[in-house]
Amino acid sequence: MTIVTVNPQGQIIVDEDVVKQLGVKPGDRVELHVLPGGKAEIGTSEKTLTFRDVKGMLHEAANGKVLTIEEINEVIEDAWARAGMAE
Repeated sequence: MTIVTVNPQGQIIVDEDVVKQLGVKPGDRVELHVLPGGKAEIGTSEKTLTFRDVKGMLHEAANGKVLTIEEINEVIEDAWARAGMAE
């Protein structure tokens, strides 16, 4: 269990180790679900891939070669699966 602090503005301050464990970075969004009995659950919000994310994935996978559309789709599907976004 991790204890968090509520600052004077009502914002919750989460320790760096929790942020790392959630895999989020500044600007990312997290979901907070308020549960019965004064409890809450926090988790990562659904991530949206940006063009820069896709470009980076393709650059790494291409390793200097030109990819076919099928290979591009495989790279994207693999990245979605690793990010927990697979359908």
